[in-house]
Amino acid sequence: MGKKGIPHRKFSKEEKMNAVKRRLEGKESYASIAGSIGAGETTIQTWVLNYEAMGEDAFIRSSN
Repeated sequence: MGKKGIPHRKFSKEEKMNAVKRRLEGKESYASIAGSIGAGETTIQTWVLNYEAMGEDAFIRSSN
């Protein structure tokens, strides 16, 4: 189990992009988005920061 009782799970690139876009539209808080998808707030914050730095490439897994 992850922090604060949130179970650890993997999110697809599409799920991450959807969460990032919801935040960047400015209408939802990190907490609201995190709660709706079962992730931690810091996870969403990290996705947004990574997206801002690398675009969609931030969510492409390396084969290594």
